Amino acid sequence: MAVSSTSLLKTLGASSIDTQELTTNLVNATKLPRQKLIDAEKKKVDLQISNAALLKSALSTLESAATDVGSVGTLNQLNINSSNAAVVTATKSTGAVAKAGAYSIAVNQLATPQRSVIALANGFTLDDPDTITLSRGDPLSPSTYSEVQVNLTAGATPSQIVAAINTAAKSLGIKATLIDTKTGAEPLKIVMESDTGEANAFSYSETNGAMTIQPLATAKNAILQVNGLTFERSSNTVSDAILGLTLQLNSAAPAETVRMAVTPDTSSVADKVKNLVDTYNMIREFLVKATGPVVSGDDIAGSLQNNSSARGILTKMRSTILAKFTDKPSDITHWNALGVAFDRDGILQFDSAKFQTAFDANRESAITALTNDAATPYVYSNQPSGLAGNLAVLAHQLTKSTGTVAAMSSSFDNNLKRIEKKQSDLDAYIERITAQYEKQFTAMDSILASFKDTQSQLTRAFSNGNNNG
Repeated sequence: MAVSSTSLLKTLGASSIDTQELTTNLVNATKLPRQKLIDAEKKKVDLQISNAALLKSALSTLESAATDVGSVGTLNQLNINSSNAAVVTATKSTGAVAKAGAYSIAVNQLATPQRSVIALANGFTLDDPDTITLSRGDPLSPSTYSEVQVNLTAGATPSQIVAAINTAAKSLGIKATLIDTKTGAEPLKIVMESDTGEANAFSYSETNGAMTIQPLATAKNAILQVNGLTFERSSNTVSDAILGLTLQLNSAAPAETVRMAVTPDTSSVADKVKNLVDTYNMIREFLVKATGPVVSGDDIAGSLQNNSSARGILTKMRSTILAKFTDKPSDITHWNALGVAFDRDGILQFDSAKFQTAFDANRESAITALTNDAATPYVYSNQPSGLAGNLAVLAHQLTKSTGTVAAMSSSFDNNLKRIEKKQSDLDAYIERITAQYEKQFTAMDSILASFKDTQSQLTRAFSNGNNNG
């Protein structure tokens, strides 16, 4: 007869001791110290993974802030005023720096497209298949000549003809539109329009002669004068007459000289530099705390302690800011000439007044030094990008899929997998020794039950013997 494991010692009369509790205590004596170590390791790695993600996000913010300061277009902040916006306006370009000053502009002629029209009666359809040939350029000059054919089927309606022209002539920059004028014997007008400029003028021919084309407007180039120099361009948007400015010609006014005043907006640029400095200091504070001593109750402090990669990031950032700009001639070669410098504690300081004074006095050199004259930093090719642009390049290199932060995160993930394996092994081990203890106690229960049965038999035998005697 077997006795349950919970009553093993009760069989011997020790009813206050529970074998199940004894099993639990024996198992916990083995498990708890090991579990405590695993829990501590897991908490540490969880914090490392979390803080590596925070670091990546912060570095991405740094890349964005440095790109703002390391791009010619964003530094080329200007106040632009036209004395007659109805004639011409201007916006800053993204790839060059406009000189401050005043420009005299006269718009003699606007660029216009060629417009030609096919007039058709209501209910018009083609009697037979037809082909329209549209061409541009000189047939005797293959390098300038282009030609397309618009194939039309019998029964084609005006709207179908328009659709066929738009499909075939897209490469020539010709667009057709159907207009119902509701006047005359041929109220339906197919208007074909080219891009602006003389070079976009086109010729038309038709196989069957079922449709006649008539000219509405001739393609012309824009003609303007800037500070006495004459320019002729195919578009009314002119980006190469004034360095750093894009002119929009709105109307022709040959007799009027428009004054375009350009003044730098240094204050908005200073705000971008301050944002970059603040972002750098935020990351610096994070890394100093994370690689420093552990502080109770602070999940960042000491979380990346002894991590050489994290310490290396701070070193690289500081070195990049201290580096000298030498890629192009510039009167400005270091950040400190623009009011950005480290204090004795390694915190980056920004003197806005010094920046604005230096930037206004030597704007072109400052922009060259900060950007290396790049439209945006070369974050993918890792080419020199100026004092600010190089910081954007560094931040991108650190956060890309093969960068330092990704390697850190991968290492932490591997550590977490190792800890999870340790947890799994411990759980399996505890399960085995628990089963072993229970098996041992069950066997002991059986033996003790047998002893007690023998004891009862002997007691009865002695009792019977005494009675017989």
